[in-house]
Amino acid sequence: MVLRTDGWHYWSMNPDDTDIETQAAAKPRMLIAWDTADSDVGRMLVGATTLGICAILFADTDLAAEQALRAEFPEAELMQDADQVAEHVARIVGLLAGHAPEGEIPLDLVGTPFQQEVWAELRRIPPGETATYAQVANRIGRPRAMRAVASACARNHVAVAVPCHRVIRTDGALGGYRWGTQRKRELLESERSAVLGPSGSATP
Repeated sequence: MVLRTDGWHYWSMNPDDTDIETQAAAKPRMLIAWDTADSDVGRMLVGATTLGICAILFADTDLAAEQALRAEFPEAELMQDADQVAEHVARIVGLLAGHAPEGEIPLDLVGTPFQQEVWAELRRIPPGETATYAQVANRIGRPRAMRAVASACARNHVAVAVPCHRVIRTDGALGGYRWGTQRKRELLESERSAVLGPSGSATP
């Protein structure tokens, strides 16, 4: 997993054809290849650099998904390229269908140091389980930062891979979710079913 906290960089999807250092000095930008696909919770966009997935976004239409990607990465160069991201898309579609990924999903995360800290903690929450905003704040050693934790969840670019949907309110309510409360509920129910199995008890 790659963590970025020092601004934008230029990454070519075909580094052999590009002098990356020269281009970075002239015009520091990210190059993101992306494509859309159907998933168990609706239309989904997956975007990636050569380092890993940098965006997993849900939307009602492909146009809305592309617009969301442009809003998330206004300085990046975007390129729709199904071939470049086909493997990433297949892994995320499988993940949403309840299939555990083989190995770690490569991620290229852009965020502040605090956001990176929160996102790392979210990835420690097992499927089928949840944590409250207060618990996450305590786990990163900042017990008073509940609102900042919620803000970091809202700024998460990679749905499911960084499972912000597993964070709920202290009173047990779902709380907010940037891609809709209904999707959050569906994701949690799907994960619980995958963990518990049809009998309602944890699968071995």
